[in-house]
Amino acid sequence: MRDAKYADPALSAEPMVFGALSQSIDYTDSALRENEKWAHFINGAQLWIDGDMSRLEPQIRQVFAEVDPNFAITDRHPLQQQIDVHYDQQRTVAELSTLFGSLAILLASIGLYGVMTYAVARRTVEIGVRMAVGATRVNVVQLVLPSAFAQVTIGLALGLTLSFIAGRMLHSSLYQVGEVDLAGLGMATAILLLSALIASFIPAQRAASVEPVTALRAD
Repeated sequence: MRDAKYADPALSAEPMVFGALSQSIDYTDSALRENEKWAHFINGAQLWIDGDMSRLEPQIRQVFAEVDPNFAITDRHPLQQQIDVHYDQQRTVAELSTLFGSLAILLASIGLYGVMTYAVARRTVEIGVRMAVGATRVNVVQLVLPSAFAQVTIGLALGLTLSFIAGRMLHSSLYQVGEVDLAGLGMATAILLLSALIASFIPAQRAASVEPVTALRAD
């Protein structure tokens, strides 16, 4: 039969032997003898159902009653629910990572906006001189944006390097997550670049809207 996993899905499938329920094995350990005794009883049944399980419950109970009226169904739940319960801890880690990542992007955007606003304020006189001699708003924006993206490029280089290190550390804690998640890194990089563009474009646009006379009179 095909490989199957019976405990932790994150572990590889191990060799397994199926024995008849009526087979008697002389275990020397008391715990093994207890487990062997209970192995002669049906503790669970897996059903493949096409439809809503709650609506089919009467038919399921009827089928079990036809096999043996003494069968007692004590619990029922979809297989996906069992899988979800198994990964509660991993899901919590992923949700917390998403929350902290979102907060980091927000704080980075606010910080970049503050730095760019301060940098533009210090260059107000320079911007006024440039506009007085013929510089357009596009020229002013092109003057401000490169300095912002230079900082973003340095930050991304450091961040991507650290993400590779963190990926290796979290690889064993999350199921089916590789050491390098190119899709996740690409999405995070795109979000950071978009946040940087928005955070730096606002002060750049504000600098381009300054009247030359006002800029030249600034301290």
